Amino acid sequence: MAMNKIPYKEEQFTFKNVSVKEQADPVSLLDWLKEIQWLDFGNQSLHSQSGEGTHEIHFRLTGKALAYYPLLRGITASKQAPGVKLKVDHPSRNFICRFDKKFEKAAYQYLSVVVGIIEEEIRFKQVLKKVIDNQKRFLLEEKLLINELTR
Repeated sequence: MAMNKIPYKEEQFTFKNVSVKEQADPVSLLDWLKEIQWLDFGNQSLHSQSGEGTHEIHFRLTGKALAYYPLLRGITASKQAPGVKLKVDHPSRNFICRFDKKFEKAAYQYLSVVVGIIEEEIRFKQVLKKVIDNQKRFLLEEKLLINELTR
């Protein structure tokens, strides 16, 4: 008895249903910011002004991101999201993000772009440092090789 073989095609799948996992509970803006290692909140974190639903988050850059204070200051001066105020307290090098509760999503989106820019800059500098170190090492090896060959 011969069995009919069906040639395998990429369009054929062995499963019948695809289940989509529901999204997890959204993380609050403050919780998300606290996960960023190079942000420091000190004693201050989230303040709600009396009954208005206005939130205020105080933070500062730390560690490897400290060098990017001028960049973050420039970003805050160049563009703000509607309903979100990101101010700089220059003497203390602190940032204050103020927004109404109804603009929390806009604040999250705005700060995620700002944080993304800083993270890209940090990564770029790390890669650039490695490239420069490799270049220096290559030149040193080349110099040593030339010295050995000219003896």
